[in-house]
Amino acid sequence: MSIVRMLLLYIRKLEAEIRLLQSQLYELGKDTNQYSIGEILRLSELLDEKIILYQKLKLNNKNKSDCSDIE
Repeated sequence: MSIVRMLLLYIRKLEAEIRLLQSQLYELGKDTNQYSIGEILRLSELLDEKIILYQKLKLNNKNKSDCSDIE
């Protein structure tokens, strides 16, 4: 399996994880007005990490695709 294909599969997995975390945060947020509670902060930090990783992978994948077009 090529690196680009593996990246695409991992990106799709991250997209699903990001959507799940967003849903969990939404549900927790509906139940409380206190956004500093531990579970919301933990999920929010995890979501931030996933989004940053997702953006890096998308950029890396774009760069790899651009390079393969040159070859």
